[in-house]
Amino acid sequence: MSRLAILTEEEQREFDYPPILSVEARALSFAIDDRLQKRINKLHTPTNKVGFLLQYAYFKACKRFFLINRFRQGDVEYATKLLGIPLQKIKLHQYKERVPKCHEATILTIFDSHSFNSQKAWLEKEIKIRVERVLDPRTLFFELLHLLHQHNVQVPSYNTLTELITEHYNSHEEFLLSIIESTLNEEHKKALRALLQTTKNKSGSILNNYKYINQSGKIKALQASITVFNEIQEIVGSSGIKGVCSNGRNPLCLAELCVAIAV
Repeated sequence: MSRLAILTEEEQREFDYPPILSVEARALSFAIDDRLQKRINKLHTPTNKVGFLLQYAYFKACKRFFLINRFRQGDVEYATKLLGIPLQKIKLHQYKERVPKCHEATILTIFDSHSFNSQKAWLEKEIKIRVERVLDPRTLFFELLHLLHQHNVQVPSYNTLTELITEHYNSHEEFLLSIIESTLNEEHKKALRALLQTTKNKSGSILNNYKYINQSGKIKALQASITVFNEIQEIVGSSGIKGVCSNGRNPLCLAELCVAIAV
């Protein structure tokens, strides 16, 4: 399965580029106190000083580190003015290799934050929990962003986060399919094929009508959800599909697995 397309192309570009800061946000993000000024003064070249301040400001604004060639020119000019460095002395193409990475580590320490790589295992556990709840990928993506901010963890690139989410969705789908494969007999298959039959109004299969779940707490929505549940129970239960899952606790778990995969 290819990587999930969670954000639109425009949203992806916005996510992976430094934020466009308002006047107030820029002043706050680039604010230099005495301690920060001392750190900057210890850096050897004008380019390193400006590069460090830019990374510091962007991380302060959104807990992200960005590719150097994506630094916004207006922010570069703003940083040089704050530091009293002529713009022509800044050669960002020379701000590379180990220097930016060292600066990132220092910035993480300043903000008492964690690198993404150091917390990747923890985040994967959180993803697994949420995938098993059948959260849609977009909702999951933004929940993870909230978690990262809440726990002071560096936010990775869009591709890095999306690849993790895709990997766990694929893994969970394979797990569900393996349960179905190991428990279905011919009677079960016959019952489940009934879900694929075209409806009377030819609007699609019966199963297709169950893919869209109204999660409203209103009485009509709850009654509609109960109706759907009963219809699936009638189709699946009539073929004797009970207790087919290894946990032996939910007589309808096979039907629910099928609906989960379809969704």
